[in-house]
Amino acid sequence: KYLHFYSNLFRDSGLKKIFEILQENHQITHLDIGCNDLTDGSLICMMDIIKSTNIKSLQLGRREESLQMNRYTKDSLNKFMDAISERNSLECFGISGIPLVKQKVVFNTGQFSKHLSNLISKCSKLKTLDISYCGLTDNDQLILSESFSNCRSIHNLDISHNSFPFKTKIIDGICLLDNLIRLDLSSCEISKTSCDIISSRFSHGWGIIDLNLSENPIGTLGISKLFESLSKNNTLVSLNL
Repeated sequence: KYLHFYSNLFRDSGLKKIFEILQENHQITHLDIGCNDLTDGSLICMMDIIKSTNIKSLQLGRREESLQMNRYTKDSLNKFMDAISERNSLECFGISGIPLVKQKVVFNTGQFSKHLSNLISKCSKLKTLDISYCGLTDNDQLILSESFSNCRSIHNLDISHNSFPFKTKIIDGICLLDNLIRLDLSSCEISKTSCDIISSRFSHGWGIIDLNLSENPIGTLGISKLFESLSKNNTLVSLNL
């Protein structure tokens, strides 16, 4: 069921071989090809994997900062995500770090969050989403908030190491994810105001068991309000501040 080629530095031609393996072994549902040397040259093959195999879990990103990332441009990522949205078969998707790869051509910065939002809204089976280190900012908050508001399936969300210092819309949207179990918001520059929204959500019942708010300028008052709301919580198992 699981095929892991994480950090093997294979190139675009190697993905064709993996596609052949997936075609011959229909029981494989989980594919991890993060931290290799894949580029836009593998776009067609990647689209074939999305459209023509039984993959339910696709990991393209990285888990360690020191490792080389796949070198897809945002334009290719947008096309991947549109194909994923159309197929609506993925339960897990990870692209950590890829949108931060230096690109020779600068595309419309708002397009990436637009395609990502479309994926979140349309993938009704999606349970795990890793969009950490994706260069998301306050300008992306509104459209992502709308997609989270329309999503009911996500259980595990890693949106860490993005930047949301001023607005709170994305926190409003995330707090509408009723089935959320794990949430990583570390190093997102979120303020006391955002933390207060999370605290209020806990006060009204929220079944999260793992919450990471570390490396954020929440401050003493923000932490105090969070502790107050958690004093009556009986689901949280892990809290990282």
